Amino acid sequence: MNGEEWGRSSAHRQRRIRGPARGQCGGDAAGRQIFCNYSPLPPTFTCLPCFPFFFLHTLPSTTVTMEFADVLALPYPDQAKFFLNAFWPELSDRAEEVWNFNNNIVALDHEHGANGKSLDEFKSHMYLEKFELTHTACDLRDVLRAINSENTKRLTLVEFLLFNYEQTIAEMMKRPQAMNDLLKKAELALVAVQKEIDAIEARKAELMKAAEGSGVRAHAAKNELEQLYSADQLPLNQALITAEAAVRRAAREGDQSAAGSIWWQTRTLEEAKKYKPRGGVKSFDC
Repeated sequence: MNGEEWGRSSAHRQRRIRGPARGQCGGDAAGRQIFCNYSPLPPTFTCLPCFPFFFLHTLPSTTVTMEFADVLALPYPDQAKFFLNAFWPELSDRAEEVWNFNNNIVALDHEHGANGKSLDEFKSHMYLEKFELTHTACDLRDVLRAINSENTKRLTLVEFLLFNYEQTIAEMMKRPQAMNDLLKKAELALVAVQKEIDAIEARKAELMKAAEGSGVRAHAAKNELEQLYSADQLPLNQALITAEAAVRRAAREGDQSAAGSIWWQTRTLEEAKKYKPRGGVKSFDC
């Protein structure tokens, strides 16, 4: 059976979240040596049975693998930015999808949140289910074994993104990654914004707890809480102004190899400007 005949076979259905236009797979009836043959991209997987074969045939060199280990040690948002920087020419129109993939994995990592680096096997299953990639336990282990270069049965965001958008570790690691002083200043300015929001949320939590029940102290806490909701948050507003200027300057003078980080900073600022104390807790994953 050739690739075209296999691609038409109803027995081999493609399963993918999002990605380039579907191609056709070629392989034998046992599912061996299955590779996508669509053009103009190089051979990549288009379905979950294909991916382990694709991944094993595109393993990077030992040096690249060691460098990739440093990427795996980054928090989720930094993994996402690294991926976007590398593949911005191909995937700039998918940046919002990557943003949402990040938000979902952060939400599932209850212990570490945006500071997390990977999900365990159970939460990895939950994460894949969110995008209609449901598998049996054995199927999931096969997928994690294919995605995870360290064979830890854990799911990192960057490995998932490589899996989902059909890219390789070797290709990502050879792409340039820019980080200049302007980008660093913008990052620090966004961190300052998040600290102001965290301070407001911490005070709000204290007042909400104190406002429970009745009595003079509870009544005073309720009044202070209302003042917090209606007050002009001057420190936060100033931090936002500073961050907006820093992000704008970084975007104006940045280069293509930092385009993903610049987009992420702009998107983070956009979300931060929506924050209101009366709303819920919000982390902007800068």
